[in-house]
Amino acid sequence: MNKIKEKFIKDLIQKLNRENTERINEGKDSLNVCYMTSVIDQNIDKCNEFMEDIKNNDYYFTSYQEDVSGGYTGGYIGIGINASGINYTYRIDFGFEICDWYIPTFNLIKEINVLYSGYNGGEQDYDEYEKQFNQNEENANKDVKEHKRQIILE
Repeated sequence: MNKIKEKFIKDLIQKLNRENTERINEGKDSLNVCYMTSVIDQNIDKCNEFMEDIKNNDYYFTSYQEDVSGGYTGGYIGIGINASGINYTYRIDFGFEICDWYIPTFNLIKEINVLYSGYNGGEQDYDEYEKQFNQNEENANKDVKEHKRQIILE
């Protein structure tokens, strides 16, 4: 498993470094890649299921999603798994705990897409559905109705 972990950490660092290049080009602060990956490097191999998944299946990273901390800590990145017959993702949430210093932390979450579906029917079918929906007073949001009314009056 050591080589699998090393490859994953190398891939993660490369992905975050590419993200940094984009951030610099956009005038954003850079990510502290060492800080973010240090705790993962120390602990990722404790998650046997994840390690087996990346050992036995192709994986890819989704783009880094920033949180309000400005990217120093926080945010998350997804790891898509292409398994035979089922696709799912893991998400690494980057974080920190405050002790005598800001200790880097992470949370590894497995997300399984149970169903993806689109509306059955055309636009006219949806228009009819919307009309029926809006006729049912139980579905009405009085605040939204009042807001729309105020916009019309202005």
